[in-house]
Amino acid sequence: MKIATAASLLVLSALATAQQASDQYTVTTYWLGGAADPRVLETVPGNRMFVGCGDGTIRLLTDADNNGIAESSSIFVSSVWGPHGLAWKQNGAGYDLFVAHLTSPAGGTGQITLFSDLNGDDVFDVVTFPVLNLPLGAHQVNNIKLDPTQQWLYIAQGASSNVAAGTGACVAKIPVTAQNLMWGSPSITIVGSGLRNPWGIEFLPNGTLFATDNGRDDLGPSDPPDEFNVVVQGGDYGFPAVSGVPPVGSTTVAPIGLFESHSSACGFAIDKGNLLTGFANQVFVAEWGNWNGLTPTPRGQKIVQGNLHQRANGSWVMNSWDFLANCGHVLDVDVGPTGALYFSVQWGGTGWPEGVYRMVPTHGSALKMSGLPEL
Repeated sequence: MKIATAASLLVLSALATAQQASDQYTVTTYWLGGAADPRVLETVPGNRMFVGCGDGTIRLLTDADNNGIAESSSIFVSSVWGPHGLAWKQNGAGYDLFVAHLTSPAGGTGQITLFSDLNGDDVFDVVTFPVLNLPLGAHQVNNIKLDPTQQWLYIAQGASSNVAAGTGACVAKIPVTAQNLMWGSPSITIVGSGLRNPWGIEFLPNGTLFATDNGRDDLGPSDPPDEFNVVVQGGDYGFPAVSGVPPVGSTTVAPIGLFESHSSACGFAIDKGNLLTGFANQVFVAEWGNWNGLTPTPRGQKIVQGNLHQRANGSWVMNSWDFLANCGHVLDVDVGPTGALYFSVQWGGTGWPEGVYRMVPTHGSALKMSGLPEL
């Protein structure tokens, strides 16, 4: 599969107050997070966004006049350390916010906590604990997502070490009504195993589940690639024995797309409504980048766009290209209700302070790619 004509590479480096790229998109600084260490994003109705921050807070940002800049920031909850997953759902007059986090600033264990605002005043009234004692080692609990029915909460859990799964390396699910489940409980269903560090997970409206996966760090500067997978019930994705494309005869589920090795493909979002690009099933992936000096030159630090295509036999394939380069260590992305693309820069780069940024088509309408995928 190849792309006949793709969107051009976008490279921005100036401080974003009204950045533009190739007359196609405009980027604004939505919120300068600074020392808060912005990580995971969850846009919600009303031009609002929850941001999980490394300082242990969940911030509620509001862009009341919809000008691309959050005018207000408030702390919804604090002392939830290392938050890498947020999932929001309406609950009567209020809402529920699930948070995947660590139990102490020094680590502790992983945990999923549910904060319920019963009357919609943005103050949580009830706190419950769907899952406790998630494993912590080389990796932690990452993204969480509600399935399209909003009856199940899906959990991306990293491996306990770089070379062994331990009790993690999987995507699991629990009923949204679950409380006080200990990791390993039979009430927690393992959906897919053998995923070394699944960071981002996301659904299509039809229930198809996708996940990024970060490859091993001990196989050299060029191997293995990071992966983009369709997660199916009972699927084994190979870690630690198999990375990347599995050998002939392997029962490992093959990835549907690959990223550069050690690029740290993390959070991603799918433009399901054709709002940002004009085409359905466009995926935008945050590549945080390499961190340990393993590669001679930096990797990642960009957003990659991919096209999801389902073949006639039902299988999926994704090809990808650079969309926004040199934008610092970008950790998560989200497509808002009106089609704007939001992304968090956790560690800044040249011209990109730590914060949350917003990208929209410059001329007020979706960029139309001039070609569809050729098969």
